[in-house]
Amino acid sequence: VLNVLISGYLIGGYPQLFHHWYTAQLLYFMPIRYYTYHKRGYHYFLADLCYFVNFMCVLTIWFFPNSKRLFISTYCLAFGNNAIAIAMWRNSMVFHSFDKVTSLFIHIMPCVTLHCLVHLISPAHQQDRFPAIWTIKTSPPGSKTHYGLLAMTLWSTIPYAVWQLSYHFLITVRRREKIAAGRPTSFTWLRKSYSKAWIGKLVLSLPDSLQEPAFMLIQYSYAVATMLPCPLWFWYRYASATFLMAVFCWSVYNGATYYIDVFGKRFQNELEAMKKEVLKW
Repeated sequence: VLNVLISGYLIGGYPQLFHHWYTAQLLYFMPIRYYTYHKRGYHYFLADLCYFVNFMCVLTIWFFPNSKRLFISTYCLAFGNNAIAIAMWRNSMVFHSFDKVTSLFIHIMPCVTLHCLVHLISPAHQQDRFPAIWTIKTSPPGSKTHYGLLAMTLWSTIPYAVWQLSYHFLITVRRREKIAAGRPTSFTWLRKSYSKAWIGKLVLSLPDSLQEPAFMLIQYSYAVATMLPCPLWFWYRYASATFLMAVFCWSVYNGATYYIDVFGKRFQNELEAMKKEVLKW
């Protein structure tokens, strides 16, 4: 709860400090996520795109603030695949669950941080501290530093391809035996979760050798589709704010649904058990 309060206060009052707040939380959450996931056998999930996007976000903030291509790639992946994954993976604002709060942080905080850097800090501070963002925002249309939809999609595809191929060879190929033994990955989770949907049935109807390439192609198509509105979020402040509010409200709705589904059904089951006990006596 304090996290939400402090984050909102910094966004409204001191947006130039928000990337410090994001980085401090990242340094706190990630070691705990690695320890808990490794202990539960979920460590292959740490190779997913959302962690790669957070890594790119750290690079563009602290190490390569002059790189326009790195920033554009990070921005499109954060506001595209990473943000929409809140709905795809059902990220939930469940206050009592450290795991669910961490998952929500991983997906929404890079977007909020970049929103502050692009739209809320002063142009002078932007030019001094984040020259790549300032150069793109002040560039005239048609110039080499003015990024439209095609350029944004192109440059964000390159790091995405690096991640996708690395993931395939390092996780799917080199760890194939452990995955076959039951270690969960995002591919096995999605294949199980969407087995009854038309897209899941389509993938599962293919031979085993083609299921993973088909999954990679679907992932790539999905990533490109989520990047299409990114120029709108980048060039228009209120459109970006509206989008962030929408995905955050979605996570709140997921959290409310979780409480009703889990605790409501548990309470209902307890009442039914008590009723049977009373009838028995």
